[in-house]
Amino acid sequence: MAVTPASRDPRVVAYGVVAVALVGVALATGEPVLAAGAAPFVVVLMMALRDLQPRDIDVSVAASSLTPLEGDDVTLTITVPRQPGVSTHVELELGPSWDAEDRDQLHLMAPPDGTDAVLTAVAQPRWWGRTSVGAVLVTHRDPEGLVLWEQRTTVDAAFRVLPPPTKVRELLPPPMSHALIGVHSSRLVGDGFDFAELRPYQDGDRLRDINWAATARYGEPHVNRRHPERNGDVVLVLDTYTDAMGGHSEVLQAVIARAARAAWSICRLHLQAHDRVGLVARGRIGRTVPLGGGDRARYRLLEAMLDIGGSVADGRAEGVPAGRLRIPPAALVIALTTLVDERAVRDLIALHAGGRAVVAVVIDVMDDLPAPIDQASDAAMRLFAAALHLHRDRLVKEGVPVTTWHPDGSLSTVLAVLRHLQGARVVRR
Repeated sequence: MAVTPASRDPRVVAYGVVAVALVGVALATGEPVLAAGAAPFVVVLMMALRDLQPRDIDVSVAASSLTPLEGDDVTLTITVPRQPGVSTHVELELGPSWDAEDRDQLHLMAPPDGTDAVLTAVAQPRWWGRTSVGAVLVTHRDPEGLVLWEQRTTVDAAFRVLPPPTKVRELLPPPMSHALIGVHSSRLVGDGFDFAELRPYQDGDRLRDINWAATARYGEPHVNRRHPERNGDVVLVLDTYTDAMGGHSEVLQAVIARAARAAWSICRLHLQAHDRVGLVARGRIGRTVPLGGGDRARYRLLEAMLDIGGSVADGRAEGVPAGRLRIPPAALVIALTTLVDERAVRDLIALHAGGRAVVAVVIDVMDDLPAPIDQASDAAMRLFAAALHLHRDRLVKEGVPVTTWHPDGSLSTVLAVLRHLQGARVVRR
C-alpha cells in the first residue's frame, strides 16, 4: 500500500485565473455583474480545495500462471480496493515482451459506487525467459474531476515464460560412456540389450545367453554377446555472439531464441536417456551449467535458458571474457550456431583439435533477413551469404560434422544427419 498525495486538475488553475481576472475587472470598472460572474469559478475552486489529503492506494495482481509457454494466454486480475467518493480508472501498461489481442480490455473505469475496481485482462508473452508483465496505472478522481490521486505501480510478479518444446526424437551417441545405466550402446561387450556378436560357448558364459537356434545349426553351444547400456556426457554450446552491428538485431534475437529452444529440447531428451548434460552459452551472453543428470540438472538448465531468454529480450550484454572453452574430453559437444561471428568457428575448431567430439547445427538466418530493396542491399546479402558458406566450409574441412537447420525443417532430421556424419567420421578414423 502506497500513500499518494493529491494533485489538481489543470482546469483548477484556469478557473482560478478566470476568477481573479473577473474580480479585478469588476473592481477596476465598478461593474458588480462581473464580480457575480466570478462566483461560479470561486465555488469550483472551493470544492477543489476541500479534499487534498493523501490517499492510500493498494493494487493487487493475480495471474492464472507464472510459468506459461511462449504465446499462451495469461489471465491477469488487477484489484484496486474502493475509495469512498471517488471514481477509479485502472490501466494496464504492458511491457515490451507482452502483447494483448484486445487492447480495450486493458482499461477500466469504475464509478464511485462503493465496490472494488477489478480489471481482468488476457495477455500473451511474446518472448520466453524471465520477464515482467509491465505496470498498473491507477487514477482516483473526485466527483467534480478537479482533484486526482495518481499512482503507477510496477507489477512485482516475476514470470518464467517457458520456451515451446521442439519435437526431437534423435539421440546423438557420446564418444565414451560411463558405468551408469543409460540407453547408449557402449563399445564394450557385456550385459545389455543390443546384440553385439555370436560366438562359441566358453567357460563362464551364462546359460541364459545360449542361442539355441545357432547351437542346433552348428552342432555346438553358441552364445549371444551384447553391448552394455551406458550413459554419456553431452555439452550444448549455444552461440550468442553479436551481429555485424555489435548488438542483437531483431532477426538475430529470433534466431538465438530458436537455437535456445532446440538446445532445451535436446537437453531434455538426453536427460531422459540418463545422460549427464551441460550447457555453455558463448558470446554476448554467457552461461555455464556443469555436467549433471536428473531433476537437479533439468532445473539448472531451465533456469539458465530463462536467463538467456530474458537477456536477449532486454538486449543486455554481459561482456563475457574471451578464452578457451573448458569441456570434459569425453563429452559430446553439440553446437548450435549461426556462424555469423568467426569467433564461434574458432571455438569449435579449437575443441575439435583438442580431441573433443564436436558436431555443429547451423541455424539458418537467410530466410529471416528482409528481402533486398536495391542493388547495394542485394550485393550485401550475397557477401553475407558467402561469408557464412566460408565459415561452414572451414568447419567441414577441419573434420567437424555440420548440417543446417532451416526454420521450417525438422530438428529430428537434422540430428539424424549428424548421427550419420558422426558415424562416418568414426569409421574413417
